Amino acid sequence: MESMFSGCTSLLSIYLSNFVTSSVENMASMFLGCSQLESIDLSSFNTSLVTDMTSLFSDCDSLKILDISNFNMENVTKSESMFSGVNNLQYINIYNMIDSQNIIGQSELKNLADLIICGQASILNKETSKCCYYDYLVIIKDVYLQII
Repeated sequence: MESMFSGCTSLLSIYLSNFVTSSVENMASMFLGCSQLESIDLSSFNTSLVTDMTSLFSDCDSLKILDISNFNMENVTKSESMFSGVNNLQYINIYNMIDSQNIIGQSELKNLADLIICGQASILNKETSKCCYYDYLVIIKDVYLQII
């Protein structure tokens, strides 16, 4: 799936719930440069074997809504620039996400304003290096994680 939709600058929306991703290992640059894409629902994706998510959503400047709930990122070894250039994201759903390596917490998302993260999530705590489970999280510009 590497670079599958990369450079699709006119793509406004996409329906991917029927994709079978259980054997996919590389999702690098999958949506790179999809600058008009406003929302993506990847909640049906099985990412348990994925090792590379480099630049997965890079330069998706119009992206406002992202559902990556159920992502399993335990095997991801490459995630550089995963959210680089995603400047207008308003909502991200990470309900049930497994992110024990803290990929989301260390990504460019920490610099985005007023991002609401819904649901229960498993995220590595920056201070204790232990996996924490939160019912509701908010990332506020220039603040790492604030628990409500």
